[in-house]
Amino acid sequence: MTLSEAAEAIFVGVNIARLSPGTGTISVNVIHVRDIDAGMIAPVSELDAASVNPSAVTRQKLLPGDVLVSARGTLLKCAVVRESHSGCIASANFIIVRLPRHPLIEPELICAFLRQPETERIVLSRVSGTAQPVMTIKDISSLEFALPSRKKQKHLSDIISTADDIYRESIEISKLIRDEALEIVGNYMRENSER
Repeated sequence: MTLSEAAEAIFVGVNIARLSPGTGTISVNVIHVRDIDAGMIAPVSELDAASVNPSAVTRQKLLPGDVLVSARGTLLKCAVVRESHSGCIASANFIIVRLPRHPLIEPELICAFLRQPETERIVLSRVSGTAQPVMTIKDISSLEFALPSRKKQKHLSDIISTADDIYRESIEISKLIRDEALEIVGNYMRENSER
Protein backbone atom coordinates (compact mmCIF):
# COMPACT_ATOMS: atom_id res chain seq x y z
CA MET A 1 0.00 0.00 0.00
CA THR A 2 1.19 3.54 -0.67
CA LEU A 3 0.87 6.47 1.68
CA SER A 4 -1.48 8.24 -0.75
CA GLU A 5 -3.76 5.17 -0.77
CA ALA A 6 -3.90 5.16 3.03
CA ALA A 7 -4.50 8.91 3.33
CA GLU A 8 -7.66 10.92 2.93
CA ALA A 9 -5.54 13.94 2.02
CA ILE A 10 -1.90 15.00 1.95
CA PHE A 11 -1.28 18.74 2.00
CA VAL A 12 1.24 21.41 2.96
CA GLY A 13 0.96 23.57 6.07
CA VAL A 14 0.12 27.27 6.13
CA ASN A 15 2.49 30.06 5.12
CA ILE A 16 1.52 32.54 7.83
CA ALA A 17 3.48 35.38 6.20
CA ARG A 18 1.23 35.20 3.14
CA LEU A 19 -2.01 35.43 5.09
CA SER A 20 -3.42 38.90 5.57
CA PRO A 21 -5.40 39.02 8.82
CA GLY A 22 -8.22 41.24 7.47
CA THR A 23 -11.39 41.54 9.51
CA GLY A 24 -12.85 38.96 11.85
CA THR A 25 -9.52 37.43 12.71
CA ILE A 26 -8.98 34.67 15.21
CA SER A 27 -5.87 33.67 17.12
CA VAL A 28 -4.60 30.21 16.27
CA ASN A 29 -1.60 28.30 17.58
CA VAL A 30 1.07 27.44 15.01
CA ILE A 31 3.29 24.36 15.13
CA HIS A 32 6.79 24.92 13.74
CA VAL A 33 9.46 22.27 13.11
CA ARG A 34 11.30 23.43 16.23
CA ASP A 35 8.19 22.46 18.25
CA ILE A 36 8.71 18.75 17.57
CA ASP A 37 11.19 16.79 19.64
CA ALA A 38 11.49 13.01 19.93
CA GLY A 39 8.22 12.54 18.05
CA MET A 40 6.22 14.79 20.38
CA ILE A 41 4.74 18.23 19.78
CA ALA A 42 5.46 20.90 22.40
CA PRO A 43 2.53 21.79 24.69
CA VAL A 44 0.03 24.24 23.19
CA SER A 45 1.03 26.83 25.80
CA GLU A 46 4.55 26.93 24.29
CA LEU A 47 3.45 27.40 20.66
CA ASP A 48 3.44 30.69 18.77
CA ALA A 49 0.06 32.24 18.00
CA ALA A 50 -0.98 34.02 14.82
CA SER A 51 -3.99 36.17 13.94
CA VAL A 52 -5.65 34.81 10.83
CA ASN A 53 -8.90 34.99 8.93
CA PRO A 54 -10.70 31.76 9.89
CA SER A 55 -11.83 31.07 6.32
CA ALA A 56 -8.20 31.11 5.16
CA VAL A 57 -7.21 28.17 7.37
CA THR A 58 -10.36 26.05 7.62
CA ARG A 59 -8.92 23.08 5.75
CA GLN A 60 -5.52 23.37 7.41
CA LYS A 61 -6.77 23.20 11.00
CA LEU A 62 -5.23 20.07 12.44
CA LEU A 63 -7.28 17.10 13.56
CA PRO A 64 -6.34 14.37 16.04
CA GLY A 65 -4.50 11.64 14.15
CA ASP A 66 -3.00 13.94 11.51
CA VAL A 67 0.65 13.09 10.88
CA LEU A 68 3.07 16.02 10.60
CA VAL A 69 6.20 15.47 8.51
CA SER A 70 8.90 18.13 8.25
CA ALA A 71 9.41 19.15 4.62
CA ARG A 72 12.70 21.05 4.82
CA GLY A 73 16.19 20.12 5.96
CA THR A 74 18.09 16.90 6.36
CA LEU A 75 16.48 15.89 9.65
CA LEU A 76 13.07 14.35 9.06
CA LYS A 77 10.83 15.13 12.02
CA CYS A 78 7.46 13.48 12.41
CA ALA A 79 4.69 13.57 15.02
CA VAL A 80 1.06 12.58 15.43
CA VAL A 81 -1.38 15.33 16.36
CA ARG A 82 -3.15 14.62 19.66
CA GLU A 83 -6.52 15.91 20.85
CA SER A 84 -4.74 18.69 22.78
CA HIS A 85 -3.45 20.18 19.49
CA SER A 86 -6.71 19.90 17.56
CA GLY A 87 -7.46 23.22 15.84
CA CYS A 88 -3.81 24.30 15.67
CA ILE A 89 -2.22 24.82 12.27
CA ALA A 90 1.12 23.61 10.99
CA SER A 91 3.60 25.96 9.35
CA ALA A 92 4.45 25.68 5.66
CA ASN A 93 7.52 23.66 6.65
CA PHE A 94 5.29 20.61 7.16
CA ILE A 95 3.49 18.12 5.00
CA ILE A 96 0.34 16.89 6.72
CA VAL A 97 -0.95 13.37 6.16
CA ARG A 98 -4.64 13.23 7.05
CA LEU A 99 -6.08 9.76 7.43
CA PRO A 100 -9.76 8.88 7.05
CA ARG A 101 -12.01 8.74 10.11
CA HIS A 102 -11.56 4.94 10.17
CA PRO A 103 -7.98 4.56 8.91
CA LEU A 104 -6.61 1.39 7.41
CA ILE A 105 -3.42 1.96 9.41
CA GLU A 106 -2.79 3.71 12.70
CA PRO A 107 -1.16 7.16 12.45
CA GLU A 108 1.45 6.16 15.04
CA LEU A 109 2.65 3.40 12.70
CA ILE A 110 2.92 5.78 9.75
CA CYS A 111 4.93 8.19 11.90
CA ALA A 112 7.18 5.39 13.21
CA PHE A 113 7.68 4.12 9.64
CA LEU A 114 8.67 7.61 8.47
CA ARG A 115 11.06 8.05 11.42
CA GLN A 116 12.79 4.73 10.69
CA PRO A 117 16.33 5.42 9.37
CA GLU A 118 15.95 3.37 6.17
CA THR A 119 12.67 5.10 5.27
CA GLU A 120 14.20 8.48 6.09
CA ARG A 121 17.11 7.66 3.78
CA ILE A 122 14.72 6.72 0.95
CA VAL A 123 12.64 9.88 1.43
CA LEU A 124 15.67 12.16 1.58
CA SER A 125 17.12 10.57 -1.57
CA ARG A 126 14.02 11.76 -3.44
CA VAL A 127 14.05 15.39 -2.32
CA SER A 128 15.30 18.33 -4.33
CA GLY A 129 17.71 21.04 -3.24
CA THR A 130 21.23 20.76 -1.92
CA ALA A 131 21.84 23.35 0.79
CA GLN A 132 18.30 23.11 2.16
CA PRO A 133 16.54 19.98 0.82
CA VAL A 134 12.80 20.42 0.28
CA MET A 135 10.45 17.45 0.37
CA THR A 136 7.24 17.57 -1.66
CA ILE A 137 3.97 15.71 -1.34
CA LYS A 138 5.02 13.63 -4.34
CA ASP A 139 8.21 12.58 -2.52
CA ILE A 140 6.29 10.83 0.28
CA SER A 141 2.91 9.96 -1.25
CA SER A 142 4.34 7.03 -3.25
CA LEU A 143 6.11 5.45 -0.24
CA GLU A 144 5.07 1.81 0.04
CA PHE A 145 4.55 -0.17 3.23
CA ALA A 146 2.93 -3.42 4.33
CA LEU A 147 -0.54 -3.20 5.85
CA PRO A 148 -0.49 -5.23 9.07
CA SER A 149 -3.63 -6.83 10.48
CA ARG A 150 -5.52 -4.84 13.14
CA LYS A 151 -4.17 -7.13 15.85
CA LYS A 152 -0.60 -6.69 14.59
CA GLN A 153 -1.08 -2.90 14.34
CA LYS A 154 -2.11 -2.79 18.00
CA HIS A 155 0.98 -4.82 18.94
CA LEU A 156 3.32 -2.63 16.84
CA SER A 157 1.73 0.57 18.22
CA ASP A 158 2.32 -0.68 21.77
CA ILE A 159 5.97 -1.41 20.96
CA ILE A 160 6.65 2.06 19.53
CA SER A 161 4.69 3.79 22.30
CA THR A 162 6.66 1.97 25.00
CA ALA A 163 9.98 2.66 23.24
CA ASP A 164 9.12 6.38 22.86
CA ASP A 165 8.14 6.61 26.54
CA ILE A 166 11.42 4.98 27.63
CA TYR A 167 13.39 7.24 25.27
CA ARG A 168 11.77 10.43 26.64
CA GLU A 169 12.23 9.29 30.25
CA SER A 170 15.90 8.48 29.56
CA ILE A 171 16.44 11.96 28.13
CA GLU A 172 14.80 13.55 31.18
CA ILE A 173 16.94 11.47 33.55
CA SER A 174 20.07 12.32 31.55
CA LYS A 175 19.22 16.04 31.74
CA LEU A 176 18.75 15.80 35.51
CA ILE A 177 22.10 14.03 35.94
CA ARG A 178 23.86 16.60 33.69
CA ASP A 179 22.26 19.54 35.53
CA GLU A 180 23.29 18.05 38.88
CA ALA A 181 26.87 17.55 37.63
CA LEU A 182 27.01 21.14 36.34
CA GLU A 183 25.74 22.43 39.68
CA ILE A 184 28.36 20.41 41.60
CA VAL A 185 31.17 21.72 39.38
CA GLY A 186 29.81 25.29 39.54
CA ASN A 187 29.53 25.22 43.33
CA TYR A 188 33.04 23.81 43.71
CA MET A 189 34.54 26.37 41.32
CA ARG A 190 32.79 29.31 43.05
CA GLU A 191 33.70 28.14 46.57
CA ASN A 192 37.33 27.57 45.68
CA SER A 193 37.70 30.85 43.79
CA GLU A 194 37.05 32.74 47.02
CA ARG A 195 40.01 31.13 48.82
